Amino acid sequence: MKPITTLTALALATFLTGCATFQSGQEFDSSKVDQIETGETTQAQIEQWFGTPQGTGVHSVDGELLEQYTYLYSESQVKAESYIPFIGIFLGGSEGETKTLTIHFDDEDKVFEHHMSTSRHDSSVM
Repeated sequence: MKPITTLTALALATFLTGCATFQSGQEFDSSKVDQIETGETTQAQIEQWFGTPQGTGVHSVDGELLEQYTYLYSESQVKAESYIPFIGIFLGGSEGETKTLTIHFDDEDKVFEHHMSTSRHDSSVM
């Protein structure tokens, strides 16, 4: 292989891997959160809108045990600078966003309360 072709192939491979994206959880439609009505929206509607929750459990509120659904989605993208030899350790890293939706249901399987949070993260050293 000619040196210029090797260099071009290496540069292209570096560029493409610099766009690597990692996902965790199942993406959900955040705009539907505004449609959740306390005391009205049912557990079946929540499952229809958001799918199967990533986590379930029981949460105590004022001595009452409420069923809890948790939806979580995280996406991170590796920065292209991460692939620069030697200095990539300092300039690189990843950045992304995490969304968490927690819903509590009353004994009639209706929404008692819900919370949505979104956070940005950046693992850069510098």
